Amino acid sequence: MPPNVRYAAADLETDGLGSRLEEAGLDPATPVFVACLGVLIYLSEVAADAIFAWAARLPVDSEFVCTFSRRIPRPKARPLLDQPLPGSRPPESLGAPASSPT
Repeated sequence: MPPNVRYAAADLETDGLGSRLEEAGLDPATPVFVACLGVLIYLSEVAADAIFAWAARLPVDSEFVCTFSRRIPRPKARPLLDQPLPGSRPPESLGAPASSPT
């Protein structure tokens, strides 16, 4: 492993990321590259906001890379999806079986 790479274990819901990284040897005054990939979707909004707030305080010339997606609530009912399209015919009328064999 290159000498400038550090790994630090942290519970991102409860631990302060900056303090955990400083304990692992991060100099808060030195520019850094931080990859936060595939993480934020699993965190609460509060924990994700804390990471963004920490990243905003990184020294000039630091880089912070992350993947981010919003949780989209799933609809409880799908009335439009559960209805046949106008003019459509049931599969049975086309000679196809009503369900696929398992």
